[in-house]
Amino acid sequence: MPPEHGPASGCAGFDGGRTRFYATGEPGAASLGVIRLETGTIVVFDHALWHDGEPVTHGMKWVMRTDVL
Repeated sequence: MPPEHGPASGCAGFDGGRTRFYATGEPGAASLGVIRLETGTIVVFDHALWHDGEPVTHGMKWVMRTDVL
């Protein structure tokens, strides 16, 4: 895969895809915040926190997820 399409391309290669956090899982719940990570950064949070990802509207977003038990 060419570097312009792989994980090393960074967030400059896509639009959208921010991670959004909510107070509850109910429709219309209050937003707690929105983040857009840059290449090489991470976000660590309790997975019980309600969250979703915005649709990626252009390009490709690469995500790595892991669980710590």
